[in-house]
Amino acid sequence: MANPISDANQAARDFAAQRAAMPLPSPESAGFGPAIKFASAGVQPPSSLYVSIDDQIVITFTSLAVITSVPIILAARVLSADGQLHWYREAYTIAAVGVTSHTVNVSEGFILDVTVSCPGSGLGLGSVFVQVDLRRNNDSATYRALIADYLTNFLQPTWPGGTIRDATAGAGGNWQDTAAAPAPGAELVYTVPASLLFEPASLSFSLATSAAAANRIVSVIIDDGFGDVLYQTPSSGAVTASTTPTFSASVGVPFSGTPPAVIFPLPAGLRLTNPFRITTHTTAIQAADQYSAMQLFGQGWINAF
Repeated sequence: MANPISDANQAARDFAAQRAAMPLPSPESAGFGPAIKFASAGVQPPSSLYVSIDDQIVITFTSLAVITSVPIILAARVLSADGQLHWYREAYTIAAVGVTSHTVNVSEGFILDVTVSCPGSGLGLGSVFVQVDLRRNNDSATYRALIADYLTNFLQPTWPGGTIRDATAGAGGNWQDTAAAPAPGAELVYTVPASLLFEPASLSFSLATSAAAANRIVSVIIDDGFGDVLYQTPSSGAVTASTTPTFSASVGVPFSGTPPAVIFPLPAGLRLTNPFRITTHTTAIQAADQYSAMQLFGQGWINAF
């Protein structure tokens, strides 16, 4: 006599075996799966920039600052024709103000990306301008510009997708400088440094007069470095013997010429390059009169091109 329970169990086992032997439907046939498909044959390279072993990456720094405490990093990736990915990482420091260049030899292939970065802190806008170009071996001519932009701790110029800009474009960076105190009886002189485009916003200094009796009259002059005057402030009131008045100048302030605190106006939007100067002009200056150092503040751009 047949056992209904045993027959039912056998039927369940047979059904489970048949289900296990059946192929599972693909995600596509089931109506779900990846929404994007990629070709696996005849694929075009991910970059149109192909370089040979005769090509070089040239990185050029134009700097108004010495940077040795943290490295500046050039990172690049190159995809060779056989599908191998090559990584390049070079570290640099800037030992002197001015222009320095370095060359990186790369393998033949497609350049995927290039990035310049400076980890750490203290590098603000306007101090270092970086250019990355492609050149042929032993050739100074650039045939492809990749990067031309300012480098900061937070601004990392990159290719592709970066900006090619002139170094004097944009808002510039804060620029603070000092004109050293002159010898007694001499005028203060600040000469705009080479490679700098400077838009002064404010300055300050003081004058310690000797006991010699005289009425010194002070003004501030901006000239082209050869004595041709572009701008001269109004003259101060008389500065008498044995006093130490202070002088300041700023854009957008009214003139106040009475010592001991004289305020001069400065012109707005005046951009100066080397060898332009900002100087004092002192009528009846005495041999022992002593100017302090001059402190200057404004906007600065690299101007070396």
